[in-house]
Amino acid sequence: MLRLRTPNFEYATEVSRVELGGLTLEVEHLADIDRTIDELFEHYLAQGKTELFEEMCPYFGIIWPAARVLAHVVAERESEWRHELGGNPRVLEIGCGLALPSLVLAARGWSVTARDLHPDVEYFLRQNLKRVGASVGSVSLEFERASWQQPPQAETWNLILASDVLYDKTQPASLAQYLALQLASGTPDASLAARPRALICDPGRGYLDEFMSRARDLNLSVSSEALFGCRLLELKQN
Repeated sequence: MLRLRTPNFEYATEVSRVELGGLTLEVEHLADIDRTIDELFEHYLAQGKTELFEEMCPYFGIIWPAARVLAHVVAERESEWRHELGGNPRVLEIGCGLALPSLVLAARGWSVTARDLHPDVEYFLRQNLKRVGASVGSVSLEFERASWQQPPQAETWNLILASDVLYDKTQPASLAQYLALQLASGTPDASLAARPRALICDPGRGYLDEFMSRARDLNLSVSSEALFGCRLLELKQN
């Protein structure tokens, strides 16, 4: 068992090999999510700071099924996207956690920005980028500590990725609004294939249908397919 220390906590971790479309990644993650949650609560209880526990809860630290599915899709389709989008596409992963889809793209030579609100995500990402770099050479992946649920500003992204980000009642509306704003910022005369898109992978939580309805109300096209027990959505502006 390994230990990964951040300024906030020392985590017990382990490394798993993940096979994704001919690519093998070594990913450091929490050794036991339930034990980590218990230890983190005791940590803040001893400090008299239990109000910080919810903010610091380490759900980011494991490879969730939806993230694994999305990473498989990314590994299989990235060459097609590169052809469609051309040049050096701008890619954003929101609520990234361990950022497995972003690590796949980084290993394939893409420049990616990954965002998450948890302050310890960056430390896991650094460790895993070292492993990717040791395997494939130089990689480019920028981390930003940010939440897509904050009042967003319009940015220009060719591709937005997210997995398992619909677990709270506020998120269907906020995610739909966020994507409607970002996907409207693409080049107006771009071909349909090259228009900005978002891929959202969800394990089938109860808020998924509401999200799709809200997205369509905001003039987004939504296609859906079932993959390995999850739902993969692709969204574009109509």
